[in-house]
Amino acid sequence: MLRKLMDVHPDDSGAEFLLCMTTFWARGSTAEMKAAVRRAADPSDHSLNLYAQSNFALARGDFAEFAKLNREQRYYDGNPDDPRWNQDVTAAESFAESGDMAAARARASEALVLMRAEIARQPDNSVLWAALSLANALLGKKDDALRSAQRSGELMPESRDAIVGPGNSNTCALAFAWIGDKGRALAELERLLHVPWGMNIYASRAGWRPLRDDPRFKKLVSDPANNAPLL
Repeated sequence: MLRKLMDVHPDDSGAEFLLCMTTFWARGSTAEMKAAVRRAADPSDHSLNLYAQSNFALARGDFAEFAKLNREQRYYDGNPDDPRWNQDVTAAESFAESGDMAAARARASEALVLMRAEIARQPDNSVLWAALSLANALLGKKDDALRSAQRSGELMPESRDAIVGPGNSNTCALAFAWIGDKGRALAELERLLHVPWGMNIYASRAGWRPLRDDPRFKKLVSDPANNAPLL
């Protein structure tokens, strides 16, 4: 469907972004991302282009590139599903993945300020609670991370929403990894690799720094049976 849309609207950068990410999720291909970046050398929407490039960098696990792009543009306000507090947590986790824990903690602390204000307005936002779990984990606040993860799951169980629920579970699994609960994080990751919502071996190879040297993690992400290609 995205390819058909691109045939009719070849300059639709939003559709192109989704097409690039979909092919990556389906079979681990990054060729479409690289081609899109080359075509956007002189983009009409520079802000959107930087946002797309940042997401492509994260998907590939190129955290140095993400940091460079993030210095040029901290926020992109054109995606209502990715508010500033979420972009801050994403950046904090990315910095942690690159090994820059000082930058990660600084950004996570800033994210907490935004999220605490937002949670007063949206106390039942499960995505917000999941992000809060990860931010607390990056700051070493284990108990707060666990409480936030539990609250996220209570508000949006996977049985209620097949996309948001598992997405929250993935964020919380990252939190478990960063607080040192590798067993729980690995169990969640193994389970989520069999849930058809978007997490796959291609995406998981790019992150999960606290688990990368664990033989159990290496086995999970190297076993194609965990996530057969969709296309």
